[in-house]
Amino acid sequence: WIALAYFAFCWTVEGIKRLSPAHKARVMALFSKIAHPHEYDKVNSATWYGTALLLLAMTNPTLGVLAVTILGVADPVAASVGRTWGKIPMPGNRTLEGTLGFIVSGTLAGMLVLSLLHPVGDLWATFAVAGVAALCGAIAEFAGNYPDDNLTIPVASALGAALTLLLLS
Repeated sequence: WIALAYFAFCWTVEGIKRLSPAHKARVMALFSKIAHPHEYDKVNSATWYGTALLLLAMTNPTLGVLAVTILGVADPVAASVGRTWGKIPMPGNRTLEGTLGFIVSGTLAGMLVLSLLHPVGDLWATFAVAGVAALCGAIAEFAGNYPDDNLTIPVASALGAALTLLLLS
């Protein structure tokens, strides 16, 4: 229900932005501390995140927590590692070092979440599920500009985890 309420709030705000230029200016001024300039005319990242939360909550909440954790940990780690140590360019203004940082940090965070919330078996099974989820999230990050990586990363991560669990069972 919380995910549904957040989803409804986000999309209502997006609708208000489209009523008139004056409404858009008021909404963007209200959220100026957290909104990016490119979101003035586009659906903002928080709305895509709310959409992902609702989709994940309606399917498998445990894998949703795993996927949101991967987004919350691995995405900023990838950006930080890529900016600090990134030397090998990859498509989409990414670096190999940032992508590897995403996969490693996402796998470790995913293993912790799975161990605490949903043990899937031994260490190797936990590693496989978390690792595939992180890898799928990293792949989604390359395509994440459409519509937004706050939607594509968690959905791809949860899908990768679900498929790996099916293969392991």
